[in-house]
Amino acid sequence: MGRTAMSCSKRKMRKLEWGTVYVGELPRGCKLCHEGAKMVLFITGLCNRRCWYCPISYERRGRDVIYANEIRVNSIDEAVKVAEEMEAEGTGITGGEPLMVMDRLLMVIRELKRTLGADHHIHLYTNGSLLTKAALRRLKNAGLDEIRIHSMDRNDWMKIVWAKELGITAGFEVPVIPDMEDLYKEMILYLDEVEGDFINLNELEVSETNYMSLRLRGYSAKHCTYTSIEGSEELALRLVEWASTSVSVSVHYCPAIVKDKVQLKRRLLRIAHRRRKPYEKVDEEGLIVRGIVEGSDGLIEILCQELLRRNVREELFQALGGRLAFHPNLADTIVHIVEILGLPLKVYVERRYPVGDLVVEITPLI
Repeated sequence: MGRTAMSCSKRKMRKLEWGTVYVGELPRGCKLCHEGAKMVLFITGLCNRRCWYCPISYERRGRDVIYANEIRVNSIDEAVKVAEEMEAEGTGITGGEPLMVMDRLLMVIRELKRTLGADHHIHLYTNGSLLTKAALRRLKNAGLDEIRIHSMDRNDWMKIVWAKELGITAGFEVPVIPDMEDLYKEMILYLDEVEGDFINLNELEVSETNYMSLRLRGYSAKHCTYTSIEGSEELALRLVEWASTSVSVSVHYCPAIVKDKVQLKRRLLRIAHRRRKPYEKVDEEGLIVRGIVEGSDGLIEILCQELLRRNVREELFQALGGRLAFHPNLADTIVHIVEILGLPLKVYVERRYPVGDLVVEITPLI
């Protein structure tokens, strides 16, 4: 086993949007995330480790809660339904430490495969401390495709080999902490030696839960974003550059901004286009846009009849009980009718998330 690492010629460093850089091949899980085609399943906030840099929110940390694409769900069935609604091509399962709820984890893997098909790609994040050969066999039998071990503990590294022996794609995924360059190089060299599949180097994020821990250790936020740590990206890029001539294993740097600007945006676009009603449209950010008229049922009925009299297609508006939803392209027509007829109605355009129906912006028209 092992690659002839030092005989590698320089490999091409590839760049994607918003600063993603890699050599080798992107893991399939990452490719689907970049396409917005993966559901993100937070399966529990319980964890057996207390990593000082953990950015998980107070609402989730230490709590046995489940979120599917940021939506709080109460069961595996609800989570699978979220994946169905977006026609997800895969799922990334994270936590907390997912292995702390092993029965739930196995159940959701089986249900996702049963409902969405064998090609539905599932990758799992784990700190590795609870990962045994028996656990890996159960995960493999349930249908797990890819595992990402988040551990600086060398005792966990051999578990990459265990996973590979079972036919599970396996690699490391770790935050890049400045001043730890030697450890990351050691991890990369180890992966290359045992023929692991990849290492994902994530820009170290700042959140309200890890801010003080980072400050106490002398780290500061980047002034351009305030969401990641100064020096993390610089080290990650040096590691990718070094790997391009030193090893054959795939090395991938993922900036913190990619989660919002690429993964989340494309996932929202995917969901929005599948959930959009005929009287709604999807904007460039993946938000659903529609017009709303508020008033009494009688006044709404008068407005509907006037729209029909003007040969406006029925699918472009919908009475919702004291409200009329309409396509934004009808805004000028709606305002004109309301003003001419002198109807005491409130008219506005709203933008909302395609999941959870959270309204993020209201623009009054009347």
